[in-house]
Order: sequence, then structure tokens, then C-alpha cells
Amino acid sequence: MSSNRSWMRRRLDGKGGISAEYVEGVNSFVEFVQPQKKKHLESLIKCPCKRCKNLAFMTEDALKWHLLQFGIIEVYVIRDLHGENSN
Repeated sequence: MSSNRSWMRRRLDGKGGISAEYVEGVNSFVEFVQPQKKKHLESLIKCPCKRCKNLAFMTEDALKWHLLQFGIIEVYVIRDLHGENSN
């Protein structure tokens, strides 16, 4: 996954729709976090949308919908809850 997070701040396309860049970023993010699914919650992933704030677990489809609908939390830089570290 690219370290470029600029897509996270470009959710809207200026016409009231979701930008293609944001959709691509969401798809890449969801693909990246697939291996991080909790073993006891095999098909669920923590949701970093503005509504859930990494407190809720979602299916892949629900996660994508939440990220598209609500956007990703503003302070989301290091995805330590999703398999990245700060090194």
C-alpha cells in the first residue's frame, strides 16, 4: 500500500460526489487490511470511518460503505490497528 495518504482528504469531487481517487484509496486500503482480520472475528475489520473511529468491526462491504459514506477519521496517519507501524 502506498504511503501517500492524500486521497484521505479528497473524498468529494467538487460536484457533490465521491472522487475516483478516494474510491481507489478505499479499495486499496481494504485490500491492504485483509490480512489483519482478527482471528476470533475472521471476516471483520476495524472501521476507521468518522462515525466508528476504529471502535466497531465491519465486514469488507460494510467497511467500504462506511468509508465512502462517512469518510476516514482526520487523524488517521499510521494504520497500527491495520498492520502498519511507525518505523
